[in-house]
Amino acid sequence: MQQEHLTQTVETCLRVFDAKRQKNKFLAFGLKIAIALLSAGITVLLGLSFPGKEEGTFKNIALGLSALSAVMGTWDAFFNHRTLWIRYTIAANRMRALLEEIKYQAAKNQAGLPVQTSDEMFKNISRSSLRPITRGRTCAGRSQESTFRDLRQIDGGPTGEGPKSPSKKCTGFMRDAIVA
Repeated sequence: MQQEHLTQTVETCLRVFDAKRQKNKFLAFGLKIAIALLSAGITVLLGLSFPGKEEGTFKNIALGLSALSAVMGTWDAFFNHRTLWIRYTIAANRMRALLEEIKYQAAKNQAGLPVQTSDEMFKNISRSSLRPITRGRTCAGRSQESTFRDLRQIDGGPTGEGPKSPSKKCTGFMRDAIVA
């Protein structure tokens, strides 16, 4: 029962982190490319001149693209999707390693995971899922023990009584951790 709960919790966190990793990877790459293309377009528009065409039209378009480029650059600086991409990649890799450790410990102990081992692994889940997102800080500046206690309340702890919605296992707690 404990092993199943640990495995489900780790797999849920892994799916959430992989999805967020992919999203932030796409946004990081897409924003950088879009800003570079807009900048190149602005340069070309400012250098264009056709006989019989007003230069003001090209300059106005370049001005609009420049404003859009500034907004996109601010978006990128504020949300910093590249850093989030790296952090979610680290978190997903830690969840993969923890899943392998759970499988190894279960195979090693034919009777299943001992309670002490499953409790320690559950603490590792919360440590692994918080560390890359919060840069070592705990959720909302609280002590690590109270953060683990909050995670147990959200997840239902090693008893296997998880939340009604499986997405709350990581997303609700991680949302709070990212905001902190």
